[in-house]
Amino acid sequence: MNRILFIPLFFVFFIRAGEIKIIKVADANLFLTSDSQWVKLADVVTNYIHGGDSIMQADAGKAVRWAEKNLKNWPMTMIVSGGCVGDTVIPVHLYKKYPLTQFYINAFWLEKGWGVYAPCDTMEEERLKAAAVRAQNERRGFWKPRRITGYNPYSRLRLSLWGNRDLLQEFKFPPPIGIGYRNSEFIKLYTSSDKSFYFNGSIQTGSYFYTMLWYLNMGPEMGFKQYYMRGYYGTLIYGSLQEGILGATGYYGLDAGFRTPVYKGVQWEFEFNMGVLQDIRIYVLSITMALPFRR
Repeated sequence: MNRILFIPLFFVFFIRAGEIKIIKVADANLFLTSDSQWVKLADVVTNYIHGGDSIMQADAGKAVRWAEKNLKNWPMTMIVSGGCVGDTVIPVHLYKKYPLTQFYINAFWLEKGWGVYAPCDTMEEERLKAAAVRAQNERRGFWKPRRITGYNPYSRLRLSLWGNRDLLQEFKFPPPIGIGYRNSEFIKLYTSSDKSFYFNGSIQTGSYFYTMLWYLNMGPEMGFKQYYMRGYYGTLIYGSLQEGILGATGYYGLDAGFRTPVYKGVQWEFEFNMGVLQDIRIYVLSITMALPFRR
């Protein structure tokens, strides 16, 4: 590793360079410098902490945590790429400064497998190629073998606990518990390039325990990172075996919430639910354990 990543100090300053500090690590390849510039590693393409499946997100998270610990507020040498193009984010070659040498961050990212080599200039070409080949040969990060491609957080089984004061007072039983399925990309419409924003058609179905109550609804859903909002219209089917009653009615509403990962694809979803059923408005706070399907 050392022969690839450590470069003599005089070699770096032979090329026109600037000294900076990173004050914020926003993603696996997105950094804010002390002079308010957004920069990224040139010739390196990485995963995103809010995009792709859970395995890709985990790899991006490792890169972010390492950068937070080892790069933030540390003296760095930055060389702007002469061939890579950036709009609001500047492609750069980054070197962590030590007294007699410099640690080449772009090559380190490739060698850890946190990114893939996508050359857009010729600077440090041989070092970057060597780092990328070593990661691939040793099956690190992006190149590690996997039987699955992770979990799909948009297609999941949901076990929910609903809290509504009026229902609890009227029926005198524990909070309503239900099981259902929601697919937030039933109809894929738009996803941003960094996977942080989406707008899709969603579908949901399920039932409540200890009642004969089933539902099916569809509607638009939009999300940004871990936050989401969905509107829907659907059918509610109700009945009673003892009284021989079976009926259906339409309803509509709005869900707004956020999700947070727990373990290996499992996530908590916290929602505010507002529904309108036969001109009656129902407001519910729900806690859901979501079990995503494998891709």
